[in-house]
Amino acid sequence: MADDSEAVGASGLIKSPQDFVGGIALLAIAVVAYFSMSSLGTMRGFSFGAGTVPRLFCLLLGGLSVLIIVSSFTNKGPKLENIPWRGPVFILASVVFFGFAIRTLGLAITGVITVLLSGVAVEDFKIGEGLIFAVVITAFCAFLFPFALGQPIPLWPTFIR
Repeated sequence: MADDSEAVGASGLIKSPQDFVGGIALLAIAVVAYFSMSSLGTMRGFSFGAGTVPRLFCLLLGGLSVLIIVSSFTNKGPKLENIPWRGPVFILASVVFFGFAIRTLGLAITGVITVLLSGVAVEDFKIGEGLIFAVVITAFCAFLFPFALGQPIPLWPTFIR
């Protein structure tokens, strides 16, 4: 029978390295999100401000991540494994690109590039299928947000408008 130490974390101080790193990552997200919404209003009297509920969610996420970190010292769990970085990197890149480009390039161009960037995150991405899907979903979003919902999202780049 295989040794149990191969299947679970080390018997040192941190018994579940995967939970420890995951808890630290969640705590970092909660802290960054909490301080990122400093310009949003908070609760005044009995009326909620725009930042009240997001701050509560950040505090809840922070508290739960501290519990995960503490449990990593007491409960045996899996070791850290190799992380497949391709997916998270391309998904994050597509979100960041969309955030920076939507105002200048408009939804028509930004949408297609964003969908293609996020599609590259999977191993079996095919450019033909990805391009068809990107054009179809961007056309749907171009109808839905500016026209059907009346959102002030620019459809075309600033140099065309």
